[in-house]
Amino acid sequence: MTYDVHAHCIPPAFREWLEQSGRDVGLAIVEESGGTCVRFNDRYTTGPLRDSLGDMSTRVEDMDRMGVDVQLLAGWIDLTGYDLDPASGESYARVHNDALAEHASLHTDRFLPLATLPLQSPSAAADELGRAMSELGMVGAQIATTVGADWLDRSPLDEVWEAAAELGAFVVLHPMAPLTGVSLDRYFMSNTVGRPAETTIALAGLISSGVFERH
Repeated sequence: MTYDVHAHCIPPAFREWLEQSGRDVGLAIVEESGGTCVRFNDRYTTGPLRDSLGDMSTRVEDMDRMGVDVQLLAGWIDLTGYDLDPASGESYARVHNDALAEHASLHTDRFLPLATLPLQSPSAAADELGRAMSELGMVGAQIATTVGADWLDRSPLDEVWEAAAELGAFVVLHPMAPLTGVSLDRYFMSNTVGRPAETTIALAGLISSGVFERH
């Protein structure tokens, strides 16, 4: 069996919720030159929402063409939502995970969904991971390398790590804003240099801070 562990998805139901109800949790839909984007509390704006990330039939066709049997389906990292206040972040993650689980259920033999967690509220994130795995059938979570301006090892996330260990969660670590402040806007270096470096720094922090020994 061939598994793809890096597969982003914007469920159509979640995109509809963003457009219709996102303002209730501090979001704004904005039209940029590249397309429709989401602004979080005037602090962070996503890239354009790509329709292809919600097209399930094309996704399955692409998987068949590439020889991929199963995808671990995760949210688009731009839509992680860590810039929301804790209460809004909790509501946001629940809506997202409900929509993603329903979307993945269209092909249960091809998709294993991963939760988005409100890491700005560690207790709520631990609870949401438990709900996502016990009630929604998710197999783990995707988390970003930073929570706001803080690296993972500098964020008080022991409740989340403890829950992940107890649940046997598969956790995907994904770079968020590669090497903020470093000029990487040429030659696609934001991806080829920035993202691997960002992930390496985050992982080194988790190792050196003792997260894996404690959990």
